[in-house]
Amino acid sequence: MKLSKVCILQTRNDLQTWSANFWSLLPRLSAVIVLLIALVGSASQLEAQSVTSGDIVGLVADPSGAVIPNAQVTLRSDEKAGY
Repeated sequence: MKLSKVCILQTRNDLQTWSANFWSLLPRLSAVIVLLIALVGSASQLEAQSVTSGDIVGLVADPSGAVIPNAQVTLRSDEKAGY
């Protein structure tokens, strides 16, 4: 009978020790989880920043301000895009 009481007390003591360790680590664990969620969420935002096409709308006018109909415009970039 004494042996079973000792085992139960040992198990209860282990549970209390584990519980105390868990609650002391909970703030750190929560911070890590929030950080991981933020990093995963921001990764999709980084992907959205690379735009390779778009629209340009406007009018072509001569020096007097008269609009030139059906004007053809060519756009060039002096920067090397790297792709």
